[in-house]
Amino acid sequence: MRIPKPTRPAWLDEASYARIPSTIVVTMQMAEAALRERVHPREVSFKGAASPPWVGQGTPRDLPNLYDQLLLAIASHRVGNRPNRYEPRALKRRPTSQALLMIPRHHAKHLLAA
Repeated sequence: MRIPKPTRPAWLDEASYARIPSTIVVTMQMAEAALRERVHPREVSFKGAASPPWVGQGTPRDLPNLYDQLLLAIASHRVGNRPNRYEPRALKRRPTSQALLMIPRHHAKHLLAA
C-alpha cells in the first residue's frame, strides 16, 4: 500500500512561511505591551505594532531600554471602540435588468440556438 506524501495548500507559498512566524512575534509583542500599559490587548493596533516607529540606536547595553521604548511605542497605537465590528461574508451584486445565468453556459447557448 502506497502512502501519499503530505502536500501543502496551493495558496501557501514560501513567503507565507516567513509571514506566519512574524505575525506571531508581533502579536506576542502586542500582548506584552498591553500587559505593561494595563490595557486590553484588543485595544492595541496590529498595524501600528507591525511597523513601529524607529525607537533609537544604542549599544548592546541599551537593549533592555530600547525594548521598553519599543513596547511603549506599540502600546501607544490604539484602536477605537468598535462594537459589533464584523462584516458579512456574502457577495453583493449590482442590480441589473438581466436575469442571472442559473444553468451551465453551454446549455444556455443551446437553448438560444434552438
